[in-house]
Amino acid sequence: TEEGSLGGIESFIQSMMLETKRFQKANSDLQVRLEQSSEEIEFLQHNLQKAESESNTDSLTGIANRKKFDCTLLREVAQAGQAGHPLCLAIGDIDHFKQFNDSYGHPVGDQVLKLVARALFDNIKGGDLAARYGGEEFAIILPNTTLENGYSLVETIRETIGNRRIRNKQKDKDFGNVTLSLGLAQYVAGETPAELLERADVA
Repeated sequence: TEEGSLGGIESFIQSMMLETKRFQKANSDLQVRLEQSSEEIEFLQHNLQKAESESNTDSLTGIANRKKFDCTLLREVAQAGQAGHPLCLAIGDIDHFKQFNDSYGHPVGDQVLKLVARALFDNIKGGDLAARYGGEEFAIILPNTTLENGYSLVETIRETIGNRRIRNKQKDKDFGNVTLSLGLAQYVAGETPAELLERADVA
């Protein structure tokens, strides 16, 4: 009958509306889960980047650590060897640091290490790397830099550090000047990172 047909159509429409609502809710739930997953992935990526950065950074001075230095030097020597671009390496240490540390204490010694690290970092450019090599030793990797330009940079750094005096303003104490000795070497085709490092150290 016509009434029966209309009832069947109404029932079908109601059924379709219920299915549509269920689908919309499922779709909405899925969207919420996707957004949560996206936030979790972003959080994990951020933590991974932070952990990687911390593992490559010297905790006291804030510049690159020995691990980062070793990896970077290996890569830069390989690239200089392939492309034939100049590469310089400077390595050195703070003069009489042990005596300075023994005389004035480790907190002042730590301030000296931070001062030197900051001077190195402030004077390098984009592709360069300043690193704390160990203890009071520091190193600078200078890609695409000739010996002449590397020498000019090293002298600027030495003068910058040498012109600064270590003071404790609160206690009105003057600890004097800090000096840094640096050796510089330019990469020679075919040599290993260890050989370049040794020549810079000897210099």
